[in-house]
Amino acid sequence: MMKNMMAATIVASGAMMVSGAAMAAEEGLKLKLSGWFSGVIAVGDDGNVAHRNISFQSWNSEIHFTAEGTTAGGITYGFRVELEGSTQADQIDESYLYFSGDFGRIIYGNDDVAAFNLTAASPTPDKVGVLAVNYPDYWFGSSFISTYPILGGDSNKFIYFTPRIAGLQGGISYAPDICEDQSCNIGNFEADNNGTFGSGQQVSGGLNYLVPIDKAKLMLSGTYTWTESEGAGLEDIPQLGFGASLSVPAGIGEIRLGGSYLGMQNARGVKDVDVDQYEAGLRYDQGPWTLGVQSAWLVSDLPDADTWAISVGGGYGLAPGLDLSFGYLHYDRDTNVGFDADVVIGATKVSF
Repeated sequence: MMKNMMAATIVASGAMMVSGAAMAAEEGLKLKLSGWFSGVIAVGDDGNVAHRNISFQSWNSEIHFTAEGTTAGGITYGFRVELEGSTQADQIDESYLYFSGDFGRIIYGNDDVAAFNLTAASPTPDKVGVLAVNYPDYWFGSSFISTYPILGGDSNKFIYFTPRIAGLQGGISYAPDICEDQSCNIGNFEADNNGTFGSGQQVSGGLNYLVPIDKAKLMLSGTYTWTESEGAGLEDIPQLGFGASLSVPAGIGEIRLGGSYLGMQNARGVKDVDVDQYEAGLRYDQGPWTLGVQSAWLVSDLPDADTWAISVGGGYGLAPGLDLSFGYLHYDRDTNVGFDADVVIGATKVSF
């Protein structure tokens, strides 16, 4: 039933886009480049006696190639490819084509589940996210925490987001198999019982509501993701998430705060093994300066598998596209998921 519904939706969407493309303007696609480079110096202790106490990290960089055009009927169309700036196993991060207009936005290809992009959450202590402890780029001592649904990653999928109407926006995505890139289906349909934890198809969706309150802004979100488990003895994996974020003027600056929750049942397909993840944060912005704190918790039914993390610090926008970050990160982990860690980070992020 789900597959038939999604197939009908895709066919209808395709017909609508073809009719718009028939009126395409003569300019065609124009290429846009964007991206970033992060240079990080980390000093501290990640709990592993075999590790050094200082690290220079320059792996987190990407270049985004976006080709975009607009039809005479007003439909924006294009494709985007995100290239990692250092040699990695997943050299191409996300790649997809898209169409957007009064009908909303349609994406087809390798991208996050719909629930990921609909989640409201807390701000990071710095504007560019180097100091995050919720779905971080940099973490120390093994495991990390995420209230963003990331199971399935950038698997091949179809995604639809509605336009925002009276503050409300929804979205849904469908992946026939948790598998990414060409390795999934070279000349064939995807194989059953392959991918993460023997996962099969995945459906994800949610709503968020942007509420203007005088000069403040409040966003609320609710999401749900269901992932099929196909391996012998494995259970399907549902995830339910809630989040809120608020920005309020404060003198010549602005206060931002928020929090979110993601609950997972049958983690790794194991029956009745639940994982709950929480996070909250607060940041003050004034001109180019930011100062804030973010904390995250993971509570698991598995023994000795809980984690707590906190980040304190801030950032400074030195020039357009040039940001500095400085802060302290602490991780407190139970024995089965890694080590405790105490790390001081200084970073420069250049973006365009």
